[in-house]
Amino acid sequence: MTSNEKIVMFMEEKSNLIKSYNKELDYFNDGDKKEILEWSKDDANKIWKRLKKNENKIGLNSINHPFCLYNPYYYGNSDVIFGMDCDVCGYKKRHKKCSETNSITYKIVSFFYTHKIDMDNIFSKKFYNELIKRIEEESKVK
Repeated sequence: MTSNEKIVMFMEEKSNLIKSYNKELDYFNDGDKKEILEWSKDDANKIWKRLKKNENKIGLNSINHPFCLYNPYYYGNSDVIFGMDCDVCGYKKRHKKCSETNSITYKIVSFFYTHKIDMDNIFSKKFYNELIKRIEEESKVK
């Protein structure tokens, strides 16, 4: 299994969990999948490595979002991500900029907040660590 496929699985699992609360919240679609599968092997490997390495895994933050990791601004000449370049983001083109009130991310956060569901508990560090571990194990079988 390539890193591209692992990232797709990562996003599909997050999307399925969101849909278990509200089927109308389409966090990840075929266009997103197609774009990830078109990323270079090197880019996908770097993104997968960052997703695995991230120690602050919680919620639906940009540090847990492959498209944000694919379009970063770096701090100087370092490996430290300073922010995201949303203007070139394919996810933004399909779902709107995450901070906009009509975006899918905003709708998801609003849904969970309105229904008093703690997203940080659902998308916890434990959730991400177990998901990544399972994806890694499944990739060894295929």
